[in-house]
Amino acid sequence: MHTDEEPIAKRRRMTKERKARLLALQSQEYLDRIRAVDAVAYRSRIETETLAQSQARREKDAEAYCLLRDRQRKGFATKQFPS
Repeated sequence: MHTDEEPIAKRRRMTKERKARLLALQSQEYLDRIRAVDAVAYRSRIETETLAQSQARREKDAEAYCLLRDRQRKGFATKQFPS
């Protein structure tokens, strides 16, 4: 792949690749921490809501799910597939 490159160029390329892998790993860890904090906040909010609030949230979530599902089905039905 990179058989004819200079040693300095190879070192630079490898450093860039190593840095890219490290940043990707750090980004994933950062996103995982954000998701964990969001999950805890959501769980605590759900636990403290009243029965009426819970029912309203579930109805709203069900309506949003139906709209999304219908939109996806509509998009799938209009796609043309090659024969």
